Amino acid sequence: MAEVFLAVHEGPEGFEKPVAIKQILPHLASDEHFVRMFLDEARIAARLSHPNIVQIFDLGVEGQIHYLAMEYLFGESLARLEEQLVRSGRTLPLEASLFIATNLCLALHHAHTFSLGAGPQPIVHRDVSPSNVLLSFDGAVKLADFGVAKVKGSQKTTTIGLIKGKVGYMAPEQILGEPIDSRADLFALGIVLYELVTGRVPFAGKSMRAVFDAVTNPEPPAPASSINPALPAQIDALLARALRKRPDDRFQTAADFLEALEDAQRSLSLVTNSLSLGRLVERTFGPARLPHSEKSQSTVSRILAYLDAEPLTRAAEGGAAKPGDAGFDEAPTLVRKR
Repeated sequence: MAEVFLAVHEGPEGFEKPVAIKQILPHLASDEHFVRMFLDEARIAARLSHPNIVQIFDLGVEGQIHYLAMEYLFGESLARLEEQLVRSGRTLPLEASLFIATNLCLALHHAHTFSLGAGPQPIVHRDVSPSNVLLSFDGAVKLADFGVAKVKGSQKTTTIGLIKGKVGYMAPEQILGEPIDSRADLFALGIVLYELVTGRVPFAGKSMRAVFDAVTNPEPPAPASSINPALPAQIDALLARALRKRPDDRFQTAADFLEALEDAQRSLSLVTNSLSLGRLVERTFGPARLPHSEKSQSTVSRILAYLDAEPLTRAAEGGAAKPGDAGFDEAPTLVRKR
């Protein structure tokens, strides 16, 4: 429903800060439903202030087009990282997978326990998936896109038959249109982690209906270790709990999930940090920095240089991207250069 532009906030003495401008597509600007969803995203995301959540700086209207000014992250999405690793015949190290999952737990804990004024106002993201996880070249992990998030106690209702989110990353109760809470996000995070450590999604099918059935039937997914035999039993058990079909059988809070992940990291000596993750992202996509002689160029110039070179980097490392590679439920983000 929107497109994203790279922009720069300028100030005195050469000050500049890259920002992302997200705006409703012109042909949807008069659609009250899309405008309401866009404004809901702004209101919800603007409340949240956390290192692992993309920040909203401003909401405005230019003519009849609503826009958001958002934090710009110099990096790539987790979906793109997975895609590029597959193309180059590589896998994501287990310690990196666990590090990403722990950071997402922190983001979800902040949203799920959010309170403002009179009392708790927990926010359920409802669309935790690799395309909504951003990774910077400095190793930051950020959850993005609260466009379909739900605030407890809000008066909004979802139209019967309308499912918000990506089917392959939904909890059974979300697909069935039943009431959901924060445990639906934790189920989605379990799917993301399963995919990271196995290279496959736990619930797959040749049609959307087949995916519906795989998620909603009582059968558990195949153990992650049946796909990746090198996976430690502790991770296998952690994923099995995260992906239980009944909400009461899963991790009940993001803090519980985080504790299990950190226990696994310590016992398996798989502790890593943002610096290591940033190096991995940069190695995967080629040099994100300009040569030393060009370091004097501005941050925005460096970003533009990377965006200009990025298709060539893709082709060199695994062939040009083809339409549809990202899957039936992914849409491209447009980045228009100045």
